[in-house]
Amino acid sequence: MSILDDWDDAEEIDYATDPAWNCVDCDIHTGLHEEYYMVHDSVWKLSGLGGNDGMLCIACLEDRIGRDLTPDDFPVLPINSGNFFSALLLARLGRVPN
Repeated sequence: MSILDDWDDAEEIDYATDPAWNCVDCDIHTGLHEEYYMVHDSVWKLSGLGGNDGMLCIACLEDRIGRDLTPDDFPVLPINSGNFFSALLLARLGRVPN
């Protein structure tokens, strides 16, 4: 038996209904609302959450840290370079005017 056999037997997770994608503060589905992103560890720590404590939408992260995010808050990573983001996330990434 290989690891691929285990993968084939794994229960399929429905992305659209998986609660792991929900913002821990407001409960919106961050993936369906196109707010799947990564910020620098120093910014995330300001939220009071650990690395595996859940997800936050942009508005809730900003509420927690007490300020608007800026492009400098986001590391240059593939996760932050897509085109299918909410208008708010695009603005915070510096890709559209506020």
